[in-house]
Amino acid sequence: MSKSSKNVLASAPRSIRVVDFAQSRAGELKAFLQAIDTRNGVKRVFQTLPRHLRRRASSHNVHRIPRRLREHAERERADKEPNGPSGKSRRHKRRPGYLLRHYANRQRSNKWLETHIWHAKRMRMMNAWGFRIAEHPCDKGVRSVYSAGSRRCSGQDASYMGWGGLAGPQGHVSSLLRRMTNPHAASVANLMYR
Repeated sequence: MSKSSKNVLASAPRSIRVVDFAQSRAGELKAFLQAIDTRNGVKRVFQTLPRHLRRRASSHNVHRIPRRLREHAERERADKEPNGPSGKSRRHKRRPGYLLRHYANRQRSNKWLETHIWHAKRMRMMNAWGFRIAEHPCDKGVRSVYSAGSRRCSGQDASYMGWGGLAGPQGHVSSLLRRMTNPHAASVANLMYR
């Protein structure tokens, strides 16, 4: 320990009076509490509610917001009223022609796999090799995937990488695959794999 740190410790008080200390720091505490209460950024009224009071409908229905905030919410809603007509109806958007055009339009920069919609609902997607592919899952299904991979089998859509095939007499192909797979598991030459 250096001499300067010993001097600081020697001059420091052995005890403090909490009330006197809090009174001397009252201005700082007040500024701290005020900083906590002020809204940071642009938030709507229903977003300032505690999580247990938030409801999906509160962004549309003012009566679901506590009374102290209703007036502010009504003003906010009046500011955000749409002026023009909304887009096409849902019924129109579900027609096959519209869906096909929309599907083709979204694939202009990156091609989708056949399983894209299934993956997009469950995983973060990324652009690679001209395709839109799954990067990593959004949920906590790692444990189930690990157990499936270690006990049974797990598959992933890798059709964006191309395909390959093994050709030759069945005996040669099965012996080649037998060398690469688990010898204690079912053999690749079994009838169920043909």
